Amino acid sequence: MIAGVLLLALLGGAGWLVYERFFRAYTITRLMKPGERWTYTITHTIQLGAQRASLSYQVIDTVIQIEANGSALVERVLQTDAATLALLQRSSGPLGTVATKSLWRCTPEGRETPVQPTNAELFLATASRDVYPAQSIRRGQEWSSASETGSLKTRTINQFEGFQEVNGAPCYKVVTRIESLPGSLPQTDGKMTTYIDRRRGWVRRIEAYLEFRAGNLNPKVEFIAVGEPTPPSARTIPASGGAQEASQ
Repeated sequence: MIAGVLLLALLGGAGWLVYERFFRAYTITRLMKPGERWTYTITHTIQLGAQRASLSYQVIDTVIQIEANGSALVERVLQTDAATLALLQRSSGPLGTVATKSLWRCTPEGRETPVQPTNAELFLATASRDVYPAQSIRRGQEWSSASETGSLKTRTINQFEGFQEVNGAPCYKVVTRIESLPGSLPQTDGKMTTYIDRRRGWVRRIEAYLEFRAGNLNPKVEFIAVGEPTPPSARTIPASGGAQEASQ
């Protein structure tokens, strides 16, 4: 009798593990509150032939206002020294403007649209926008999306691989393959791993490795961003004020 009870308990536990592993669906969305602020420390390394350059800077996102449809206006500030900023602006080419301050409309599903300046859409600022699934997903499930940033046209194929802690915070782990679409300039392919905070839905870490092809130039790029929540801002800035601050 006892052996039978133990066997049933064991089978029940195994069934629960199987359900958790293969059948449970998870909804990954970003929670945004007025005044919430996240600071991303970024290391951006470019390898071109024998030459190698590393850039370090910070991007600070502050939620300015929550709109009726659940989206938010987010102020994005780039903090770096003058020499690094000049390199970023010079290397952006047709991809967009490297704005030191910009205003974005962000949705809980990860969509990000530049509000001012409207051409601020650059990879370093929107690397995570395509990794949030549009609906609940199970571990191992894939989804894809296409995007266009200036002349760069890419498709991302994402897979929800499971869970991993980042700096003590439980996160969803999403692995992404990146490939070029026809007509893209430059051509690119690579891999990106994103860790999304399970409780708050903000990105905790991004690791991206990309290869670009444009004529005889074939730069390789490593992009690592580490995000941390910072104390909520006491400021309350109306949308119009935020847009004025974001102007160049």
